[in-house]
Amino acid sequence: MIKLLESMLLSKFAQQFIVIHEAKSMRKAAEILTISQPALSINLRKTEERLGTPLFIRHANGMEPTPLGDVLYNHSKSILNASRLLEDEIEFIINRSKKRLRVGLGVVWTTTLLPKVLKRLRREFPDYNFDFITGVAEEIAEKLKLGEIDIMIAAETPKLSSDNTIVRVFLKDINYVAICNERSNLAAFEVVSLEDLSRSEIAAFENDSFAARYLTEHFGRFGLKPPKIVTTTNSAAALISILQNTEHVSFVLDPLAKRANKLGLKTLKTDCPFSDLAIYVYYQSSIASLPVTKKFTHFVKDIFIHEL
Repeated sequence: MIKLLESMLLSKFAQQFIVIHEAKSMRKAAEILTISQPALSINLRKTEERLGTPLFIRHANGMEPTPLGDVLYNHSKSILNASRLLEDEIEFIINRSKKRLRVGLGVVWTTTLLPKVLKRLRREFPDYNFDFITGVAEEIAEKLKLGEIDIMIAAETPKLSSDNTIVRVFLKDINYVAICNERSNLAAFEVVSLEDLSRSEIAAFENDSFAARYLTEHFGRFGLKPPKIVTTTNSAAALISILQNTEHVSFVLDPLAKRANKLGLKTLKTDCPFSDLAIYVYYQSSIASLPVTKKFTHFVKDIFIHEL
């Protein structure tokens, strides 16, 4: 039995089993794994036959794991997480020998934070290479989990909050605001109602599902539908350009709004202000003790407190 369990937990089926357990459905698991449902069912049935006991109880609406199924899932998941952490640490050791730090940044920070922090990093670590990867928070969070970047700055990300291999350092609560062309109709109002905002058309960052959920929740609290997204971009500079030439509204963090104000855009005062967003530095626990990690975090926190 011990040899059998070892071979299961280290096999390709262990990864399939984890997906089946989490999906609670053979059809959904097969779709996620891009494997045919009959083939996946055969793999599961053969394993249950070898064990002599079922791993799941089948129902009309899905399947539930048996006690043995839960035990196997917990151990399989632990081994899978450990293997990913090992891969991350090996990759970072290789990168460290090359003196390279891969930094993920939310789109907002490319124009507001990056120039300031890069100047300090180059002065402090002249022999390091710094790679900067930009995107919306959930995209770069996935890259951090997969070990494709070493450290990132973004609003609070549920995907990382419960991951014990990731260190999270609070930076600051930042205002979330609405901006538009100062010549637009909404800009003429001293205070803009949330109802008027809900009827506006907005420009947003591409694939920013976090912002979409946030706006849906905020407007929903007042019985309103969120504004319709009509234009998207993956660039802060492009977003500002779009707003300069349209009647669109955009919802952004305050540092980007302040930059936009200097370029002819106006921050709207609303009758129902948006709540602040907590901003964090996230990094792999395997690099927590490195001087470059500590300095990067210190530099960013100092800039957030005194300059943003």
